[in-house]
Amino acid sequence: QWWGDLVTCRDWPSVWLNEGFATYFEALWTEHTLGRDVFDYEMSRNARIYIMEDSTRYRRSLAGHKYQNYGQMLDRHSYQKGAWVLHMLRYVLGEELFWKGIHHYGVENTEKVVVSYDLQKAFEEATGKNLYWFFDEWVYSAGYPKYLIEKSWSDSLNAVSLHVEQKQTDEPLTTVFRMPVKIEIFSGSDKITKNIEICTKDTTLFFKCTKKPDLVLFDPGNNILKSVQYKKNKKEYLFQLVHAEKGIDRINALDNLTRYYKDDNDVQKAIANCMLNDKFRTVRSTAARFLGEKHPEWAKKQLLSATKDPDSRVRSAAVSALSSYKDSNLIPFLNKIFSNDSSLYVKSSAIRALVKIDSSNAVNVIKKSLSMESYNDRLRIGAIRAYATINCPELINEILKYGSADYSFRTRFAVLDAVSKYSDTHPEVVNYLISNLNDSSKWIKLRTIYKLRNINKSEVIEALKKAEEKEQDKRIKKSLKFALKHLARKNK
Repeated sequence: QWWGDLVTCRDWPSVWLNEGFATYFEALWTEHTLGRDVFDYEMSRNARIYIMEDSTRYRRSLAGHKYQNYGQMLDRHSYQKGAWVLHMLRYVLGEELFWKGIHHYGVENTEKVVVSYDLQKAFEEATGKNLYWFFDEWVYSAGYPKYLIEKSWSDSLNAVSLHVEQKQTDEPLTTVFRMPVKIEIFSGSDKITKNIEICTKDTTLFFKCTKKPDLVLFDPGNNILKSVQYKKNKKEYLFQLVHAEKGIDRINALDNLTRYYKDDNDVQKAIANCMLNDKFRTVRSTAARFLGEKHPEWAKKQLLSATKDPDSRVRSAAVSALSSYKDSNLIPFLNKIFSNDSSLYVKSSAIRALVKIDSSNAVNVIKKSLSMESYNDRLRIGAIRAYATINCPELINEILKYGSADYSFRTRFAVLDAVSKYSDTHPEVVNYLISNLNDSSKWIKLRTIYKLRNINKSEVIEALKKAEEKEQDKRIKKSLKFALKHLARKNK
């Protein structure tokens, strides 16, 4: 999956050829083993991670040469956007030509150092396509298209129109993007697919139809790195939830229904139905979480059914959702799940549900679960996270035992998150956090510093200063300086 030892980047602006490839080929393995829907969901998560960095921190071209140190290039642009560049090459070229280009790139550059142009050259040689436009906008320019879409229907013309405007900010490194786009038009059980190209800032498209469509999808399957404003009505989203072929499009419908129509009874019933019947596990688990947030009484029966789902993620979400009802009649059922379910994740959800519902027995549930050994400490972590949801200072020292270096960093992270809220009233918590500044784990140090920056105590400030003076790791030192500045602002 990682190409960096076979074909190595020549310089840091080309590091995306190492890390973008690694990120994308890991996702391709997901597609191979778990299917396209899971792959699409993973890629959508990669898109969100990159867009967050681009929109809240900085924007740069993928192959840009302006940086202060190499660490700045090991960012979400190189990893997540780099993966998306490869994904869009696959989308633009199709499967056969994409893999032909990948093969040629690997063979021609084995045990060599490369820059971005070497990838472009290999793909052009292998496919016979001029890809200057693609690399210019996605590798040497910056940003991504922001589409604003408005749909309308004309009875007189029997045509649906899409007005597509690119709203990204005009700046030297960001261009108007040229991309091929699929459009799917649904009328009942009939579907028409149109292939068009968006290459101007403002585009209006007309499609003849025999009747007003039930749904028009823009970029079905989410093959373009983008943001989209495209508001549909409730009826369209409900149709999309049932009829869209790609799981990622049904997820999109579900997200919008829960955002705009979450109190609508018809919407809630449709979501309960997809929780039990959709073929994609993430649709089912997302639906279960939503029903837990709204917890209509009628949905309890459906959630109980969902605890028998073949996928542990769905069962876990259903168990968590049932806890929102705070129904003591569920306690025997949840105890049975804790004892019998095959998945540690589901058992962990059952721990948290029991603590939430059975408050009088919460301490006993937590103590019992803390003592249980399990793969990756999953049950103990579940108990610690359950502890974090209640006010129980009498268990602090019991929880702190699992914050030592004898336990995994995941367990220790859970301890850090659970006990930090007691720092104002319990000196042993502050002492524990300060001791972590000398830990051998970089990640424990960073998580601890994040917690300490909100504890305005003289001993904390002194400990942070001493740690900053002797720290050699640049990232940790930067985090320590930020924490000290944050506390200094509080004391002004």
